[in-house]
Amino acid sequence: TDSEKLALVLSSRFKPGERITVWAPNIPEWLVMEYACALAGLVLVTANPSYQAKELAYVLEQSGSVALFRVASYRGNPMAEIAERAVAGLDAVREIVDMEDPEAMYRPGQQSPGLPFVRPEDAAQIQYTSGTTGRPKGIRAPLPGVAIGQANSIAMMAEAIVGAIPGWVYLSPAPLYHAAPLRFCLGAHRLGCTVVVMERFDAEGALAAIQDHGVTWSQWVPTMFVRMLKLSDEVRAAYDLSTLVSAIHAAAPCPVDVKRRMIEWWGPVLHEYY
Repeated sequence: TDSEKLALVLSSRFKPGERITVWAPNIPEWLVMEYACALAGLVLVTANPSYQAKELAYVLEQSGSVALFRVASYRGNPMAEIAERAVAGLDAVREIVDMEDPEAMYRPGQQSPGLPFVRPEDAAQIQYTSGTTGRPKGIRAPLPGVAIGQANSIAMMAEAIVGAIPGWVYLSPAPLYHAAPLRFCLGAHRLGCTVVVMERFDAEGALAAIQDHGVTWSQWVPTMFVRMLKLSDEVRAAYDLSTLVSAIHAAAPCPVDVKRRMIEWWGPVLHEYY
């Protein structure tokens, strides 16, 4: 698979336990990178694609990252330029890699490739808080909590409550650098579901994704419901959402009126997740 191929390449460029920062919006390469880092025994560090140079530099330095995997730009944010400014003076960062350049992603290194034995207690990821009450704090997530425990719990929840089965289609409209969307993607893969990621959420684009990909289940936050409800009746009626079996919502309380209006529109498919 792409993840196994990338993991072998990464093992020829980095040593097990080294930290790799992924700075990108929701793209397929994000998930490929996540699995590849786990296989290669590397610690994946998540970074908000809206960061500016000072914020990115802080995460790179504080996490001890040795590489930055980024895209060229996102929502007008010139990420390639920002990355160069952010790593200035950070001697630990050996590589800046364009995730959308296959040659750069899969470039072999000087070490002999080989996947290490990964222990259950090894760190899998470092995720940063929003920093609303101070500087962002890096949370070390061990392998059982990320790749095994949470993925399995979400998969079991989806099987028992939602009725998800292999072959279903899961839509991820929320940013992958957040904990819950990333874990839901792992759980969906654990079930054998197809995963569709939106590069960024927009209300009508979400409806189009459900219709075009035959989405059967998804995970949302209440503010997304609010934004979709603000679409005109004509726009909302233009999309066929009949494949949708479950719309899981979490992260914040959903106002009763919003939930009622969503059920009137989507039917009894809403599930509140804790």
